[in-house]
Amino acid sequence: MERFQIGESRIVFNGKVIQLIYPVNDLVTEGSVSTTLFNDRDCSVDIMGNDYLVPTIEYDENPNPDGTKNRQVTIRYDVDPVKVQETDVWVQDESDQFFISFCMGFHLHDGDAETEPSSASIDTLVKLQVDLIGDFGADLPVE
Repeated sequence: MERFQIGESRIVFNGKVIQLIYPVNDLVTEGSVSTTLFNDRDCSVDIMGNDYLVPTIEYDENPNPDGTKNRQVTIRYDVDPVKVQETDVWVQDESDQFFISFCMGFHLHDGDAETEPSSASIDTLVKLQVDLIGDFGADLPVE
């Protein structure tokens, strides 16, 4: 973890797009990140082959990686509001509030993402309160 200097992630949720943003050291190269999506809070039951939360991994510019600069990796989920409501990540609590709740594993690899993950892995719990006016709400509490 120290080698890649992974900082605290942040989230942006707007309309139908969830973005998890991870600050990392500039030694992290394109293709070295993969993700695993889980539908439970202890990050143990992975979701394989879903079509409602499909990640896109985006890397910012990294012209001269020498280990002295920072960059960010963004995991983007384009949410299909109709499909997600028929899944385990769609939760309604006892007060009739609606949430999208899942766990995402962020994995760094010592090469490309086809190799085994290095010891640099982070599980991120995401719980977004959903406002059913329009697509989804904008100002949402994040867990």
